[in-house]
Amino acid sequence: MARFGFAQSSIVALICGFMPQAFAQEALPPWKLTLSTDSSYLSYRTNRAANPPGPGLRDRGSQFTQNFGVQLVGHPAQDLKLSLMVKGGAISSRSTTLTTSGSYAGLLDTTVSGMLTYLGIAGYQPFISLNLNLPTGRANNSNAGLQGKGDADLVTKPTFGEGFNIGPTIGVNIPINAAWMASVAAGYTARGKFTREADIIPPFMFPVSIDPGDVGTLTSSLSWKGDKLSLKASLAYSFETDTTYNNQPFYRAGDRIVAQLSGGYAIDDNWSAKAQASYSHFARNKVQQFGLPPLVREAFNSNNDVLKLSTDLTYARDSWSLGPTASFTHRARNGWDPNTFQFITSRNSYAFGLTGGATIGEMVQVKARIERMWSIENATADKLVFGFPILGSGTATARTQGWQASASASVKF
Repeated sequence: MARFGFAQSSIVALICGFMPQAFAQEALPPWKLTLSTDSSYLSYRTNRAANPPGPGLRDRGSQFTQNFGVQLVGHPAQDLKLSLMVKGGAISSRSTTLTTSGSYAGLLDTTVSGMLTYLGIAGYQPFISLNLNLPTGRANNSNAGLQGKGDADLVTKPTFGEGFNIGPTIGVNIPINAAWMASVAAGYTARGKFTREADIIPPFMFPVSIDPGDVGTLTSSLSWKGDKLSLKASLAYSFETDTTYNNQPFYRAGDRIVAQLSGGYAIDDNWSAKAQASYSHFARNKVQQFGLPPLVREAFNSNNDVLKLSTDLTYARDSWSLGPTASFTHRARNGWDPNTFQFITSRNSYAFGLTGGATIGEMVQVKARIERMWSIENATADKLVFGFPILGSGTATARTQGWQASASASVKF
């Protein structure tokens, strides 16, 4: 399930993914159709110290995800470029602890996106885009007794559905010269109401109506490409309106800033390297005080600062490539994640793996990736609901190990 407009870096990715050419051609290029599919499997086990002290606990979970996508790109007129994409999929997910076990098998939400770029102005390429989240997945699993969802830092899909979202964006790409490209954009996502299981443990039996806050996002990026080295920097700022539970104001997520820096270097004809760093910061939320409105700014920032680093080294020859990959994530504090409506603990996570790909003919491209991951999770205090602690809802220190594998294929016509 995509979170365009809410995960701020997704707008930047959309802009970069559909970056148009600097100048329109005299003859209209042919339309290009791309069919894609990707599969991923994740399995993990968590050894957790007991809280209160006692025998250790073991959590485990797994997810298998299958996605399909269709993309159409072309020029409906001489100075216009149009990109259309539809992506959907299905998932089988299971999560088990000492006292609970839940699962879900079914569809995920479907995303539909489109971007129209005008190429008739020298030095400027204005564009508009529209992103939709269609609620084909399932947001509420209370009738199954338990959620079957996993930790958002561990699993590929921490949620299986939400409401109907609509997110328009307007912006402009600025090709400064042959090496430099800048981009700025502003977007707003209206997020629809949906019903999901309650957060109180146990037994997830009482569904709640959630009307998530709408999100406004401002993004900018600057990229440079040389003969061997390429660099890109981006900055995004977003703000959110109130989220309601059962039609009552519940919280307003603090403003977020996301900074990203990525680069690639061609070492020689066969070897290349890539690296990416991202940092996100949430300001303080507004929350209920003693379960009553109005919302007030929390005394202590319960949000996280998150740092993510990743790199890979690739050897390419003829039509195939292969190389190692590594990543690191640091989550500074325990906090509430408004993306997934769950608490996430402070931790350090590591992953090392191998990735490769091959091109078959001129139309088919396949890729595969396998990773071993580790996570060291810090202890958490008891959670607060309406200002009151839920005894026993905190967690002790935990160590997680797991494997993740994925494969994808695309065909271009």
